[in-house]
Amino acid sequence: MSRVTGVDRSAGRWVVVTLGEGPPVVSVVDRCAQIQADVVGIDIPLGFPEPGARRQAEVEGRRLLGSRASTLFFTPPREAFDLPWAEARLLGVSKQAWNLGPAIRDALSVADSSWHEVHPELAFSNLAGSPLPPKKTGNGSDARLSVLAEHGLEVTPVLGVPLDDVIDAAVCALTALRIHSGDARSIGGDDGAGSIWC
Repeated sequence: MSRVTGVDRSAGRWVVVTLGEGPPVVSVVDRCAQIQADVVGIDIPLGFPEPGARRQAEVEGRRLLGSRASTLFFTPPREAFDLPWAEARLLGVSKQAWNLGPAIRDALSVADSSWHEVHPELAFSNLAGSPLPPKKTGNGSDARLSVLAEHGLEVTPVLGVPLDDVIDAAVCALTALRIHSGDARSIGGDDGAGSIWC
């Protein structure tokens, strides 16, 4: 069986859920270069818009998320990550997006055709048929765990790792598995700024 992984950023490190033979394996690594798999689904932008534009994948993804659109923020142009925050914010870049610069660079340093950008909220919405409640609520966590279980993926808490980060990495892994089998959906990408998978 091919090995697929889902990856989510957590407190400056990467939470990795690996699917292969046997139960899911959850691990934490410092660098993306430590991740080895046939297909990787990662919750980090792997494409940039042109200056003054927005990624088609993010525009379409926000439309699909409806009331949960704010969970998918717009990725700044590549140039914004080369600026200090004081200058980047004058371009309308959010601090949350700008802070992802090191993580994006880490992912892009190793990403190849086997790496795919996944947005957990889009992935769960696609699997459930509609957007789910906020993930940091009890109902939101339970709903996500139920969706994963319905698709054969049981997730358990990991010491020292927030449960919502494990859940996000798990749905990225499930999406990577669906990419491998040809069942996943690709959003956007016609603008050359990369697709988001769900």
